[in-house]
Amino acid sequence: GRLVRVVEADGHKDSMTEVEPQIDARDHSAELPDEKRVALEAVIRRQDLMFASISHELRTPLNGIVGLTELVLEAPEISEDSQRRLRVVKNQAMRLNSLVDDILDAASSKRGHLTVKHGKCDLREISESVCTMVQPLVCENVVLLNNVSRGGDSILEGDGNRISQILTNLLGNAIKFTKTGSIT
Repeated sequence: GRLVRVVEADGHKDSMTEVEPQIDARDHSAELPDEKRVALEAVIRRQDLMFASISHELRTPLNGIVGLTELVLEAPEISEDSQRRLRVVKNQAMRLNSLVDDILDAASSKRGHLTVKHGKCDLREISESVCTMVQPLVCENVVLLNNVSRGGDSILEGDGNRISQILTNLLGNAIKFTKTGSIT
């Protein structure tokens, strides 16, 4: 297996965990003739540079969206409904930033390096944000129910961005295959 670095949300505690290895062209490059190995390594370097460039180009406007949304949220005349919608915009821009990080993580994991953030996150807040985001995709004859919002403690330990990504993927699949009834 490969070792993956796990970092607490505050950045202080590190630990290592083993994950199943991925099959990668790099793993077999030593078996290639020299000229093919050199060409493969050059392609991989170009791919890594492309990921880095794309992530930078995406992060710049996303950070602007998050910053401006935070400024608008501070305005006292904003209605509660508008504040809720703006929080969704901010959360989704932050999620897109997280997806950009995932692109870099994918490139890093191919090199044997991956950082997983570990800290406290609010499952209620995450589920409300994801449900609000996917609600427009739900068919007219389907009801989307969020049971996480109903009482109890919703704080848990984990990577909030990964949990949001998982919930979004699960709900997206449920929405795609549910034409009538409910999604819970």
